[in-house]
Order: sequence, then C-alpha cells, then structure tokens
Amino acid sequence: MTLHSTPPSGRNVGRGEAAAYVGFALIALHVLDDNFFEPQPGTSAGQHLVSGLVPVAVLALIVAAYRRVSAGARASLAIVTGAFGIVMGAGEAVYYSLKLGPSDDDYTGLLAFAAGWLLVGIGVVILWQTRRRGPTLARRLARRSLLAIAAE
Repeated sequence: MTLHSTPPSGRNVGRGEAAAYVGFALIALHVLDDNFFEPQPGTSAGQHLVSGLVPVAVLALIVAAYRRVSAGARASLAIVTGAFGIVMGAGEAVYYSLKLGPSDDDYTGLLAFAAGWLLVGIGVVILWQTRRRGPTLARRLARRSLLAIAAE
C-alpha cells in the first residue's frame, strides 16, 4: 500500500528559492545594522529613517513578489539585488576589513557581500535552466551567418 500525499497549495520552496530568501534576508540585515543598530558615530538612528526603511521596504516587496513572477523576472530580481548587496558589502565592509580588520557593522557587510554573490549565482542558474532549447548548433550558426550576410 502506497500513500500519496498531495503538495500544499502553491509551489513548494526549492533549495534555490530558500537560498535566495536567505540572501535577501542577509542584505536586509546589513541595511538595518548599518542604519539603525550601529549608525555612524555622531548620528542617531532617527537620522537614517529614509536611507534605512526605503531599501528594506523594497527588499520586502521583492521577497513578496519573488515566487509569483516568471523565471526571467526572478532571475532579474536576484541579479539586481545581488549586485546591490555586492556594492553595499564591498563599499565599506570589505575595504575596512582589509585595511583595519572587521568591526561593528563590517560583519554584516561581509555577509551582505557574500549574499550578493549568492544571489547573482542563483540568477544566472535560473537563466541557464530556463533557456529555450532551439535548433542544433549547426542550424543556429547557418542561420546567423545568413543573417550576417544579408545585413551587409
């Protein structure tokens, strides 16, 4: 006797999606840490309301939409957010960690840097897995060659 269980409504979260959510969360953690938990000396968390809440709100919208959009849009969201995480992490955390050693919000910045690369990798994998499988290589090259000759 075999038991068949029906999956819950909606899609199951796969490993790639779970990793993407972890990447989004790490980037949001660094934004919150940099703006509210450990603001720059001489400033208060209240002075960072816009620069802290807007990126977190955008990340929340991306997370909310991530499962509902097509594969190409998911890949784009992952790559763009990943680039954002790389820039945030490399801009301050990597630089100061190499010069002075990590301190304060550099730890979450290094996590955001790694999460950015993770998201870029996930986006590339999504694009690779969902690519169209067209005609053979010889047929594609012949078609492109004919188009190049016709264009001249």
